[in-house]
Amino acid sequence: MRREVARLAAFTRAGVTPRLGGYFCRSFVFSSRLLSETTLEATQRRAPSRQAAAEQLLGALRHTFGLEQAARLGLASIARCERRLQRVLCPRGTLRWARIFRTAGQPSTLPLKLEVASGTGDWAAAQALAEVGTANWAALELRHDRVYDIFSRMVLQVTQ
Repeated sequence: MRREVARLAAFTRAGVTPRLGGYFCRSFVFSSRLLSETTLEATQRRAPSRQAAAEQLLGALRHTFGLEQAARLGLASIARCERRLQRVLCPRGTLRWARIFRTAGQPSTLPLKLEVASGTGDWAAAQALAEVGTANWAALELRHDRVYDIFSRMVLQVTQ
């Protein structure tokens, strides 16, 4: 808790208002319901489509992850997030990592490193900061409260 408060205090002192849209577009929140629907589609030999996956992800970001509130405050655009989701998903609905980590409109050619069971994201965030320009990092966590911790680190550590 102290680290979280210190991170927020440092961020506040910096006087920066984050544009959260890019962070939301790199956050993929899957609910157990989404996974079971996807599993059901797969067992029926119908792969989920890009549109269906984008709608489900956007819905999760809007209603459970704060995108709706960020859009009301002018910190993110739901329409831009939706367009970005369409671009980062392949027609089968799977993620295109090179497009997720694109810079200056160009797909990333850096290697992707994934931390599974990331917890609160301390280690993954430190590694991502240490390897800027040499690797892209993704964190995978099942617990929603921990996903929030990782997201807040991603947003707030940019200025530290």
